[in-house]
Amino acid sequence: MNDVFISYAREDRQRAADLASLLERNDISVWWDWNLIGGSKYRDVIASKLRESAKVVVLWSASSVASSFVIDEAQEAKDAGKLIPIAIDGVRPPFGFRDLHTITLDENGTELPALLAAINEEPIRSPATSTPPSPRAKRSYGRIAAIGLGALAALASVAILAVVLLSNPRSAEIEPVFSTFMTSDLGLTIVYPSNILSVDTTEENQRRIRLRDENGDPVVLFSRTSLPDHADVKIGRYKEAADLRGRQFVVTYEAPQRERNWSNWYSLSGLYRGSVFYFKRWYTQDSVVSIEFEYPKSSQPLYEELIPKMTREFGFTGITPIGLE
Repeated sequence: MNDVFISYAREDRQRAADLASLLERNDISVWWDWNLIGGSKYRDVIASKLRESAKVVVLWSASSVASSFVIDEAQEAKDAGKLIPIAIDGVRPPFGFRDLHTITLDENGTELPALLAAINEEPIRSPATSTPPSPRAKRSYGRIAAIGLGALAALASVAILAVVLLSNPRSAEIEPVFSTFMTSDLGLTIVYPSNILSVDTTEENQRRIRLRDENGDPVVLFSRTSLPDHADVKIGRYKEAADLRGRQFVVTYEAPQRERNWSNWYSLSGLYRGSVFYFKRWYTQDSVVSIEFEYPKSSQPLYEELIPKMTREFGFTGITPIGLE
């Protein structure tokens, strides 16, 4: 079962993608129709996923309030008592849905705590209350505070991700232009900003591809390595986190954080000698596929924008090991 199903109009596809990435970085499993496999009977699959999901988030916009598909999905979710309506461009919900509290997500991340609370069926704690906040609330408040510190935890923070993903601001002077690079030797499809980073294939025969910045420094590494003897993604993350800490890396974030969200991947992020790192690894049937980012803290705003797209649209061949699906 997924925590959240996202219902949206086609015109709002990028906003749905941004919201899905935001929620996943806050340990909430998401299904939206980008997950459809080619050849699927899409209406049947969508109906099934909508029924199975714990909550349904509908993105109300000028386009979606006129979409019969979105209204039908929202009505089914409302009837099931699991609808969470969100206004993404200030539009009023259509008739039949105005009796529900509608959350607003704007460029400042307004009401993001309310969205997380609604999904997790938790109250929004007032600072004046004497009741201790829940562990998830503590993480959310801590992440908001981390904005001022500039730590990598901001990659997973509510406020920074709201700004980066939902409003899609440009922190760099150059607008990223994304291109695709395919390497049959590694079985990878890489999506990268070709006007910011260049592809270095000199190590391709060693199953490594690097992306270099304008100074020629390597900041991203794509690789495919042998599957470790344990072949267990959980053990892999535990061992790597311990190894990184032993080498004086400061690990500030690990994912997945909830047991039910484990599949075939894990990620680690933090700080090392003034640089920021973000590693994500997938366990396939016969290998481990990795993306590793390591860049100066001064470049953090740029990579907070690039990483979600590069990891979301990255592709590779391989089969998930039995038991991790």
